[in-house]
Amino acid sequence: MAQLYSHRSVFNAAQDLLPALVKLTRPVAHRRPIALINLLQSHRGTLTKLLGLAALGGLVIWNWPLLLALGVGIGVMAWVYALHKLDWQAWTRRIHHWFRAKSCCCCR
Repeated sequence: MAQLYSHRSVFNAAQDLLPALVKLTRPVAHRRPIALINLLQSHRGTLTKLLGLAALGGLVIWNWPLLLALGVGIGVMAWVYALHKLDWQAWTRRIHHWFRAKSCCCCR
């Protein structure tokens, strides 16, 4: 017949083993990821550019019309945003003045 352990004895045994397990796993579990993270952080700009170029290249190969439409859409949105910042009243005054000018070459 199998020997039954009480919950308290299992808990005490696990509590005794836990510091030993932490001590054994700490050098392996903590040193390598930190070194890898430091390496990745030191090359963050290069990795970001490389990942961006790879994504852009994949998008060109996979679906170039989507990339073209995306570029045109971004360009039109930037153009509309730039037009929104212009002083439209000054532009309309200049155009009005140009059409209503008395000293044009055809009216002399």
